[in-house]
Amino acid sequence: MKNRGQNRLVNLRQGYRMESESDMTVAYSKKNRRLELRLRPNDAFSKPACGAMHKVSAMLLKMKLNKKRCSDGTVQIEVIPVVLGQIHSSYRFK
Repeated sequence: MKNRGQNRLVNLRQGYRMESESDMTVAYSKKNRRLELRLRPNDAFSKPACGAMHKVSAMLLKMKLNKKRCSDGTVQIEVIPVVLGQIHSSYRFK
């Protein structure tokens, strides 16, 4: 179920929700600001999991799988990694 762009991570069946997009940009622009993840957004007694920003050095990969069926019935799988970008910071939730 989509939330029309207000929040980045929304899965209402399982019940977790991220902050709104404007809150995420504020949290990303300030160094000491934490990002909140609410596992049960409609429950008043649940506390959010706070994620802190950490510097990382990583690449974002897209793995493309090419499956080919041979004449003898076996399947040959070719994995092609495609680099989409470089990641400089990540949020870790504890």
